[in-house]
Amino acid sequence: MRKYAIVLMCLGLLATPLLGCQSDTTSPEVISSFPAYGQFDVERGVDITISFTEPMNKNSVENNFSITPAVAGTFTWSSNTVKFTPTEILLSATGYTVSFTQPVTDVAGNELAEFSILFTTHTPITNTYNILSYDWMPDSKGLVMAADIEDAYQIYMLSTDGKTQYRINPSSGQQMDPHAASDGKVIAYVGDIPSELFIYDLVQQKTVQFSLDPQGDLPTRPIISPDGTKIAFLSVLGFADAHSDLYQSVWVVDRNEPNSVAMQSPPGDTDWLLGFSSDSSKLYVLGTYEMYNQGRNFRYDVWEIDVNSRQQTRLSETGPIHNFSSGDLHPHIPQFVYGAWEPVEVQENIIESATDIYVVEIASFTQTKLTSSGRNAYPVFSPDGTRIAFAKALLGTGRQWEIYTMSSDGSNVIQLTSTDAPKLYPQWSPDGSMISFIQIEGEACVLYVMNADGSQLRRLTH
Repeated sequence: MRKYAIVLMCLGLLATPLLGCQSDTTSPEVISSFPAYGQFDVERGVDITISFTEPMNKNSVENNFSITPAVAGTFTWSSNTVKFTPTEILLSATGYTVSFTQPVTDVAGNELAEFSILFTTHTPITNTYNILSYDWMPDSKGLVMAADIEDAYQIYMLSTDGKTQYRINPSSGQQMDPHAASDGKVIAYVGDIPSELFIYDLVQQKTVQFSLDPQGDLPTRPIISPDGTKIAFLSVLGFADAHSDLYQSVWVVDRNEPNSVAMQSPPGDTDWLLGFSSDSSKLYVLGTYEMYNQGRNFRYDVWEIDVNSRQQTRLSETGPIHNFSSGDLHPHIPQFVYGAWEPVEVQENIIESATDIYVVEIASFTQTKLTSSGRNAYPVFSPDGTRIAFAKALLGTGRQWEIYTMSSDGSNVIQLTSTDAPKLYPQWSPDGSMISFIQIEGEACVLYVMNADGSQLRRLTH
C-alpha cells in the first residue's frame, strides 16, 4: 500500500505545474522611442532608439527593422533598448517612417503589436531671409545667428559646412544679438517680448530670463565674460535729438543670479561696450566726454571698470576717441582697435560715413591710425592678436566693400575677397583658421565663411 501511495503522490506532482515555471504569455510593448511619433524638426544626425518593456529577441528586431527612405546603419543594445545609428546623416526636410517588416518577438516568442514612428527632419534654411547678427561657437565648428526665417528673428545654430541648421529655442517675438559663452554651453541673447536679456542652456535645454532694472528699455549686444560668470550689455534709453542720437548705458549681470543686474556706466549720456579683460576682472567702456554727445559729433573717453567693486577709472582725458563706430579689444594685451566715421549730408539727411581704423594703447593712451585710403570699418583682432580683419571700400573705383586683413601695426594689407556685392561684419573663428562675414545680396544678408587666407570661400545660408 505504501508503494502505491508514493506512486500516486508522484503522479499528482507531475499533474500540477511547478511553481515559478509558468510560461510567459505577455506581449512586449514599446515604452518610448526617439524621435517620438509625429516629431518635427528632427536633427539630421539623429540616432533612433526604441525601448521595450522586456528583453527582446535581438535578431528578430534587427532583421525586421525598416526605415523609409532607406538608410544603412548599425545596432547597439542597452538592456531592453535598441539604438539604430545611421551611417550617414538623414535627408533634410524629409518625412521618415520607422517600422518592422514582420512581427518581432520577445525572448519568449510573444509578438509585439504593430509599431511605427513618423518624424520629419530639419528644413534647410533658404536665402529668403536676413542675418541680423551672429557669433562663432568656441569649437570653431559652428556659428549661432539671429535670422528672420519665419517672419521674426530667432536664434539658429549653423555648422560651418552649412549642412546642420536648426532653431535652438522657439518663442514669440524677436530674438537678437546672440553671443556664445567660451565653454560653448550657453547662448546669451536679447528678446523683445518681453524686452529682456535671456540665457539659453544648450546642455539642459532651458531658458533663463533676466529681469532688468531699466524697465521698458531695450537691452542689446550682450557679451559673456571669458570666465563665464558675468554678462555685460548695453541698454538703449531713447533718443537725444532730431538726429536720432542714442542714449546708451552699460549694465552687468551675474550669470547665475538673474536679479543681480547693476548699472556700471561712467558719467555721460552715450556709452559703448568694448569688452572684458582677458581675466574677466575689468570691463572697458567708452563714455561721452562732456557735451560731445549730440548732433553726430561724439567724443569719448575710455573707462576701466572693476566688475566686482564697480570702481571706475577714466584712462583718457578730453575725449580723444572721435565718432566711434565699432571696435574690438586685443585678446591678450591692453589695447583695442576701432573704426571711426564722419557725418555726411545726403538729401538733407545726416549719415555716418566710415573713415579710418585706429589702434589704441590703453596704458599710455596713444592711438595710431592704421589705414590711409578708402573707407574702413568693422575691425576685429585675430585670436592671437597678430592680425586684424576689416571691411574696406576704395574710393573712386566703383568697388563695393571687400574683406581685408592687415598686421596689427597696419602693415601687410591683404585683400581676401573680390566681388560686386558689399561685405560687412567680419569675424574670426576662435581657432583663427577662418573668417566669416555678411554679404548683401539684393534684399538678403547672407552669411559666408572662408579660410583666413581667403581660400575656400563658401556660402553657409542657402
